[in-house]
Amino acid sequence: MKQNRLFVFAGILVVIFVSCQKEASGDLPGNNNLKGNWKFVSAYATTRSEVQVNDGIDNLSTITYSDYTTIQNAGTFVIDDTRMSYTDLTYAVDDTAKGYVYDNGALVDSLEFPFAYTLPPTSANSSYRRVNADSIYFESGFITSGIAGNTPTIPIGARVKVEGDKMTITSFYNETKTETDQGVTQITINNAVIETRLQKQ
Repeated sequence: MKQNRLFVFAGILVVIFVSCQKEASGDLPGNNNLKGNWKFVSAYATTRSEVQVNDGIDNLSTITYSDYTTIQNAGTFVIDDTRMSYTDLTYAVDDTAKGYVYDNGALVDSLEFPFAYTLPPTSANSSYRRVNADSIYFESGFITSGIAGNTPTIPIGARVKVEGDKMTITSFYNETKTETDQGVTQITINNAVIETRLQKQ
C-alpha cells in the first residue's frame, strides 16, 4: 500500500513541477544608469522546490531541482526612475529537471524528467525602487518572476550589474506556503535565483 502511495506521490512531483512552470558599478541612486531601452537577451535560473506532505502517519516529501538558460528569447524593456516595463517578452525552456522522493526522511526514489515551457509574447510592468548602487527592490514582484514558476505578486530584492551596454538583474525568490485539507498538511518551499540579461538598444 505504501509503495502505491509513493508511486502516486512521485507522479504528483512531476505534475506540480510542470504546473509551476512557469550589480550597478559605482553609480549612486541619483545617477540612474538603468534607464533606457533594453533588449531581453536571456535568463538563467536555478530553482529548488520542496513539497512536504504529512498525513499524521507518514511524512512524504519531494525535492525538485532545475538549472537552465532560456532560449528563443525576444522582447524589450523600458526602464525609467521607478518602473520597468516589458513588451512582447517571450522565451522557451527545453531542459531536464531532477527530483528526489523521501519517505520519513529516507530517500526512496529519484528521477529525471523533461522540462519544456514556452512563454507566449507577454507585456507587463512593475514598479521598483533603488536601494543603493547595486541593489533594487520590487514591492510587488519582479516582472520576470514567471521564469521561476511564481507569479509577480510578492516583494523581491535584486542585485544589478551594468557593464557597458549589458545589464544583469539577479533576483532572489523565496516563498513558503502551508495548506491543510482533511487532516493532510502540505508545505511547499520554493527558492530560485534568476539572472535576467539585457542589452542596451
